[in-house]
Amino acid sequence: MAAACASAATPVAPHTVVPGITLAHGRDSSQQQYLARAHAIAALGCMCLTFDLRGHARDKAHRDTVTREGNLNGTLAACDLLTGHPAADADAVA
Repeated sequence: MAAACASAATPVAPHTVVPGITLAHGRDSSQQQYLARAHAIAALGCMCLTFDLRGHARDKAHRDTVTREGNLNGTLAACDLLTGHPAADADAVA
């Protein structure tokens, strides 16, 4: 389900099971703006997941179909992807 909602995602994590943080971009943006921050947060001991919402970044062809519900579903799918990652503590995800 996560792959269908997010057009691209980049997990960044240390080598142990750690808390996870999902970083979502704003309108007409992409995960690119958060990659440096994700690496900095990972260096502090958390796993980060940046992702591109449907209708943004490389998926701008679908921009006119973006809804708040769609963005919420994409964000929830990214959270599911993060909590399912073996490096993330599923009980400590933001």
